[in-house]
Amino acid sequence: MRSLLWDNYRGLTAAMIHRVLRGDETYLSSASGRRRPLWPNLLYHRLRGVDPGVRLPHVIEALDRLSVAGDVVTSGQGIWRLRRHVERDAVRAAQAARAAQQNPPAGAGPSDSYMPADQQQRAARQAQAGRARQTGKQGPPDNDPPGRPGGRADRTVRS
Repeated sequence: MRSLLWDNYRGLTAAMIHRVLRGDETYLSSASGRRRPLWPNLLYHRLRGVDPGVRLPHVIEALDRLSVAGDVVTSGQGIWRLRRHVERDAVRAAQAARAAQQNPPAGAGPSDSYMPADQQQRAARQAQAGRARQTGKQGPPDNDPPGRPGGRADRTVRS
């Protein structure tokens, strides 16, 4: 079971572990009400079918023993994960939080208030021009410039 949890980072429920150990190929999806094939990483796992006679209570007992030993932990939804995977996620979340505190998003810091007014206006115009380029809009029309279809150059004056 530890090997199954090692290979499935997001974790597994006791029922999914039971299906893999028994050698099942499908499971009943609660969302669609249909039989679905096992995920490929479970369907082709080396432990699939190693114990066709295993019962679900035996799988739960084994997971409880691993939990007491400190190897696995369970979430509120009944998903069992290796403790080292949970700890790795906690370290990554802490690093991301530290990085977010040390590097605030651009434009959110106090540096904007120290920018002179003319530089703020120039930056606003450049940002507006960049948005116009991305959307394809170029601002208000300038009264049909020459060379544009329907513009002044296409109109002929008849007397």
